[in-house]
Amino acid sequence: MAGAGISALIARSGGGDDDLDPPPNEIPAPVPGLPFVAHGPGIAVAVTQVRAYSTGLEISVEVRFNAQDTPAEALVELNRLMRDVRDPGPERLHLALRRTDGAGAQNNRPEGPHQSAPAASPMLIQDASSRGPAWRLAYWARLRPDSGAALSVQWPAQGVQSATVDLAAADVTQAAARIQRLWPPQEP
Repeated sequence: MAGAGISALIARSGGGDDDLDPPPNEIPAPVPGLPFVAHGPGIAVAVTQVRAYSTGLEISVEVRFNAQDTPAEALVELNRLMRDVRDPGPERLHLALRRTDGAGAQNNRPEGPHQSAPAASPMLIQDASSRGPAWRLAYWARLRPDSGAALSVQWPAQGVQSATVDLAAADVTQAAARIQRLWPPQEP
C-alpha cells in the first residue's frame, strides 16, 4: 500500500504531571549542529532538530527507508513507538541523551554488555507519523544538558549501529537564552 500513512499525536497533557510535556508557556529555541544522520543498509535515521525549553529538550527524528513503503518488520516498531512501548531489545529504535555529569534519558532500554545503563529519565514520544517509507517522530526529554551531552541513535535490527553527536554546552545554553516565555507559568 504505497503512500499509505498513519499518524498519532501522543496526548499526555491534563494529568497534572509537568514532567510529561514541554512547558506550554514557552516557544523553544533550536540547538545548532544538526542534522545528524546514522545509516544502515537501506535506511537512514536522522536527528533533524533539537529545541531547548527551560526544563528539557524536544528532539525531532526522521526515518527513511530505501523502499516503496515501510518494511513490515519496521512497521511493527513504528506502532510500538507510537504506543510508547519501552521493551528492550535489538529490534527497537533506540535514542539516548547522556549529559557529561552522567544523567540521561532514553526512549528504550538497549540490551547487551556494550550498551549504556538504563537512564534515570524516560524520553517520551510526543508525536509520530508515517507516510510510506518516511517517518517523523518527536520526543520530549525532561533533561536540559547545560553542561553538554551526547545524543546517540541506533537500531541494530535494521543495521543502524550506534552513532553519536555531541551537543556542546555553549550551544545548549545559547539556545536556552533564546527561549521566548509567553506568560508566567500557571500554578497547579
